[in-house]
Amino acid sequence: MLRSLRFLSCCALMLTGLAVSAEETQMDLVIVAGQSNAVGYHAKPSELPASEVDQEIRFWWRTGDPPPDEHDSVSSQKWTHLQPQPLGNPKLPKEGRQYGNFAQADGGFGPEIGLARTIYQQEKKTFAVIKVAFSGTNLQRDWSHTDPGAHGQCYQSLISETQAAIAAAKEQGITLRPRAFAWIQGESDANASDAPKYARTLGEMVESLRAELNAPQLIALVAVNTKFGNGTKEFMPEIVAQQQRMSAADPRAVYVDTSHATIANSAHFDTKGTLEVGRLMAEALFTVESKLSPAQPVVRIVTLGDSITKGVRSGVKAEQTFASLLESKLNAEGTSAKVFNVGIGGERTDQALKRLNDVIDLKPDYVTVMYGTNDSYVDKGKTASRISVEAYRENLNQIVSRLLELGITPVLMTEPRWADGGYANGIGEHPNLRLTPYMQACREVAQAWRVPLVDHFQAWTVAKEKGTHLKDWTTDGCHPNPTGHAEIAQEVLPVLQQAIGPVVETRKKILSGEPVRVICFGDSVTGVYYHTGSRRAYTDMLGIALNRVSPESNVEMINAGISGHTTVNALARIDRDVLSHKPDLVTVMFGLNDMTRVPLEEYQANLKEIVKKCRDVGAEVVLATPNAVTDSPGRPTDKLIQYCDVVRAVAKELNVPLADCYRELAALRRNSDFGWQMLMSDAIHPNMAGHKKMATALTQSITGLRVSLDDVPPPTGPLQHTVERLKTKQPIRVLAMAPVAELIGPSLNDIAAGADVQIESWKVEGMTLAEIENDARAKVRKMKPDLVVIAVPKSATAESDEAFIYSYAWIMNLSLNFGAPTWDCVVVHPSVLDPDAAASGQDLLVRQLVQAQDLSLIDRGTGENEAAASLIRNWIQAAAKSAK
Repeated sequence: MLRSLRFLSCCALMLTGLAVSAEETQMDLVIVAGQSNAVGYHAKPSELPASEVDQEIRFWWRTGDPPPDEHDSVSSQKWTHLQPQPLGNPKLPKEGRQYGNFAQADGGFGPEIGLARTIYQQEKKTFAVIKVAFSGTNLQRDWSHTDPGAHGQCYQSLISETQAAIAAAKEQGITLRPRAFAWIQGESDANASDAPKYARTLGEMVESLRAELNAPQLIALVAVNTKFGNGTKEFMPEIVAQQQRMSAADPRAVYVDTSHATIANSAHFDTKGTLEVGRLMAEALFTVESKLSPAQPVVRIVTLGDSITKGVRSGVKAEQTFASLLESKLNAEGTSAKVFNVGIGGERTDQALKRLNDVIDLKPDYVTVMYGTNDSYVDKGKTASRISVEAYRENLNQIVSRLLELGITPVLMTEPRWADGGYANGIGEHPNLRLTPYMQACREVAQAWRVPLVDHFQAWTVAKEKGTHLKDWTTDGCHPNPTGHAEIAQEVLPVLQQAIGPVVETRKKILSGEPVRVICFGDSVTGVYYHTGSRRAYTDMLGIALNRVSPESNVEMINAGISGHTTVNALARIDRDVLSHKPDLVTVMFGLNDMTRVPLEEYQANLKEIVKKCRDVGAEVVLATPNAVTDSPGRPTDKLIQYCDVVRAVAKELNVPLADCYRELAALRRNSDFGWQMLMSDAIHPNMAGHKKMATALTQSITGLRVSLDDVPPPTGPLQHTVERLKTKQPIRVLAMAPVAELIGPSLNDIAAGADVQIESWKVEGMTLAEIENDARAKVRKMKPDLVVIAVPKSATAESDEAFIYSYAWIMNLSLNFGAPTWDCVVVHPSVLDPDAAASGQDLLVRQLVQAQDLSLIDRGTGENEAAASLIRNWIQAAAKSAK
């Protein structure tokens, strides 16, 4: 009870004294309405599990029986916290329809409890719920949005209560943003007259609600008790169909199936069922929002940290924390953002690592990371900090690299400085003495990874030196009070805005389906060469990714990559290869050749000139850092990092979006050198798997959304070149590893009988994998065949998996022409020729490497006993049919 009183007191006084903020707090609003199952007629408060979450959710309600009057259960036109509602003052049954709004004397609750708890558990932030529900009501005769009289009284009550609640929040400095409308109703409309009109009537009512609340983006969650009447109600299936029809017609509406929710009787959900309906509605809300996000990308930010990040404590409400303030400020300044506060009191970096997957599951774009106070603290009876500086540094490195690997941008933050005073640690020191070196380590990790840094420790130190009493910014000398949180938010905001970067205007055209021309400008990594199968590169993957972001997109992709080129060459050919095509957007990735022969200063000037020339013709630009490479005397990593820094600096100076491909791939290499090798075709060039990663990073910079390309298969028509020559009666030359060479001739003759097929057997039996690689280097490109068939036997050994990856990748590289156009190249899995051999880890590696190279594989399925000749013949016949 005391906590509830404190909550109400804070609601009323949150804008007084030091807690006053110059800007209003923005907060999501969820509205619940409908008939008795929205009221929660049979949900028993005595069976409701307790939850502290309820104290964090604002609540306003009116429930009863029609018409809305003094007999209803109400929150008395005041905001309180989420809770079951007490019984109102119902009339007796004989006095009209007023038969009581709950079945129990201690009141009840509706789906709002399960709905609100599920949302809070997912998002960890305060929001508001308004519930206006009346038992036994009919959509047309009680909720009519067009009738100001008796038939519209429930709807008018919904509008008036919602407007009053919004106004009351406004007086407390809170701006409510209508997010969702949960509608649980329809049982009273299950009749011959009302059911056929239900979808149209509900759709019109929802549109009216959006208009009256000035909330065009309001999402409607539509449900009904599908078990109403236990199958005796003839028109219940029609009501369900009508709700589904209305939801299908409205992209911002979703039908919620309640058929698995438990019921108390033929009319109402029981306690468990009522909670389940709410949970289902929350999950439906998350689903529909995720589907809508391509059209309206929302920046997702997670604040990860200890109690300073969590923020909520005596004197600090959830909406006063820096996480909540950041969301309000970003949205107020035009960036659609959702901030998820996952701070945990007392947490250290080692504990944060253990739950990092839970953070990743929130699908953030940015994660603020603030630790050190607990890591550095010395407990009573101890002489050392809880975590050493070295361990703290390594934990931060792991957190940062793991996030970067997944395309998530970490924003490292030092902890605020402790206030002066008597706050000694376990050995009598002021905590700042131990905290200082940890904060320096945090700065160094940020610099090493080139990730954004917000130095609160330094900012609070400067404020102290200028005369600020840091105790005035805290509740206890350590934890920020509302003023302290406002200071933190003020420091974080510009850093986040810089990290988010400018919005690419071309995104709007892509999402709306307007014609868009995108040119990828670069060197051999951009161009179409052997390292990706000689047919396509990240340009093509970027086109696929943009279409996945918006299936209505109408994007033309042009590859302007040439091997060996630097920014000097780029400027010499930009008019011909780029500007003459009148692009809407140009991606620019140079550097791997510049670092060997173009000085840094000239490289920087060239990049600026490329951006200027593109902008002069009305094209937007996205800059990309080059990919990570194997460290070598010719391309040392330290030098490559300097060139990447130039790209970042130019992007920042010219306000150009940046795709930091180097940083993402370098993070993967730190976490798994083996995993990184699987993305590389050679020491410099990524294979197609690596190109998919780069295309994903570019997509994120262009659209603000990240999509997966892992499931994109190799291109169709793996024998395109071969089939064209066979069908036009031209001779073909085939180089095939034995014994496939003896099996392939008849299959090729099936395509064109009597064709001139010249097959050379490539004898590799008894060779190591490295020897086969050298043989390929000497043989294939010199021969210039029309078709190469790679069939490395199981007996071809390598010293390690790493050596296997290296040599196998080079065998494929050398079996292709250097660049397009190329001949065909097909790989045969060892299991095709040797089905009885024991499976090995290298069998899987072969499959992964072939797919990563964007080549086609003749493989044997699990349990498949067909002879090798038959498998190869069937595969070739299918490939011939797919050739255009």
